Formats: sequence, structure tokens, C-alpha cells
Amino acid sequence: MHELREIDGSPLAEALYAEVADAIAALPARPRLVALIPEEDPVGALHGEQLSWDGAELGIDVVLRVLPVDAPAADLAAVLDELSADPGVHGVSVAETFLRFEGLRERVAVAKDVEGANPLSVGRLAHGLPAFSPVSAVAVVELLRHADIKLSDQRIVVVGKGKPVELALLSQLSAAAVTLVSGHDPGLAAISAEADVLVSMVGRGGLITPKHVKQGATVVSVGLDHTVEGSGGEFGGLLPGAVGDAEAKEIAEVAGTFIGSLTVGALLPTLVLRHVAQAALRHPARP
Repeated sequence: MHELREIDGSPLAEALYAEVADAIAALPARPRLVALIPEEDPVGALHGEQLSWDGAELGIDVVLRVLPVDAPAADLAAVLDELSADPGVHGVSVAETFLRFEGLRERVAVAKDVEGANPLSVGRLAHGLPAFSPVSAVAVVELLRHADIKLSDQRIVVVGKGKPVELALLSQLSAAAVTLVSGHDPGLAAISAEADVLVSMVGRGGLITPKHVKQGATVVSVGLDHTVEGSGGEFGGLLPGAVGDAEAKEIAEVAGTFIGSLTVGALLPTLVLRHVAQAALRHPARP
């Protein structure tokens, strides 16, 4: 009988947390992270709270700056310029809502871009230069390694929109044969069904169905679907992203291994704080 292998990320999360704690303990002073959070955004608020809680325990000062969700681009640019120039700030986290304006991603200094929002960060990584990768991409790679999923000589398909996080993932998986395909591509099913490892970063419930999955493949769901239709699409508490309720049990009969959105998401705050610690080590705050 076919059994789906669901990956428990808890041991990895604990190991990463301990790694960050050791790194911070070795620093001469407490690092500082500033996170820009939109008003009345429960997802952004939760992310900020998780950073604050973990930061307090680990020894990182986390400052949450709550701004109007409709803040003008000029105001956001001014805040990002201020933070990028402040020598007492080691990391800057910006809610995706604020990055919808053209040119704002580039206002985050690469040295402080701990969530990999600036396209320049991805470009530097591709050329072997110091920069921080988007944490979602880091989480996917860390979890695949944790699960002992073979990546070399494997066909990997990433479903996305060509955003920096997806391009960063492609860069980190460069040793394998990787294909990036849009969730709107009419040939998506034919392409994804050839994948040994299928990573969906779209965050739209019901996008990935059994016809998209090769027998025995590893399926990774990254994005969360926050729409009314997509909310609650869970399978064992792990599938609120690209796989909906109706398809979950059927996909379980096809996929060999599954890594869900909540498993990926649980690593993100710790990975952000790890980047803050690394930023503080590279660029200590000046008095």
C-alpha cells in the first residue's frame, strides 16, 4: 500500500534555532532588526510577532514599525532610505504589501536585506557575491536536505511567477535540472508531471492536482492561499497552499514525499534572524 511520507520540520527548526542562538551569543552587541508591518494585516502582524518573540529569546532587538497599508510610495521610500543608512540597524524586513510599488525593493540596502527582497541580492548570489537569499528559498533547500531528498541528477520543477524568491531557489538548486514554469502556463500539468521534485510557490489553493504529480515525486508547497476559497485547505495540517481539500487525499496516493506550507513557514522567522546575526557579524554597528 502506498504511503505518503510527510516531513516533520521540527528537528530542523530546533537545530536552526540553536545555531542562531550560538551565533548571537558570540557577537559583541545585540543586533537590531526593523520590520515594516502594514496596519490591519493579520498575516504581517503574525510574522512580526514571531520575529519579536524569537528575537527577544535569542538576544536580537526587533523593532516593529506599523505603517498604513495605503502608505504612499514616497513615504515608504523615505523610511527604507533612513533604515538603510542607519548604522545601528543590521536587518530590514518589509511586508510584501509594501513592495508592490516599483523601485521599492531596491531601496533596501543589500547588506541589510535579510529577507532577500532586493533583486540585487539575487543577482549578487548568482555571481558568488555576499548577499542574503530569500528565506523561503533557503527553507525549501534546508528541508529537502533534512528529508534526504536527492537533488543531483533529478528533474526539479518550480511553479511560480519569476519573483526573486523563485530565481534564488533556482540558483541554489543549480546542480540539478531545474525548470521554472508559470502557474498559468497551459502546459503546466505536462511539465510538472515529469518532475522528481515539484515545488509550488504560487499560493493558490487547488492549483496542484494529481495530474500534476509524478508517481512517487516529492511535492513542496510554499505559498499560503489567504483567499476565502483557499483558506483551510489542509491535509494533516500541512497543505493550506497549493493543494486544496478536494485534491489532498488523491495527491497523497501519488506523491512519495510531501513538505507543506506550514512546515516551510515555521522556519522563516528563525532564518530571518539567522541572517540578522550574519549581517551583524559582517557589519558591526558603529557607535
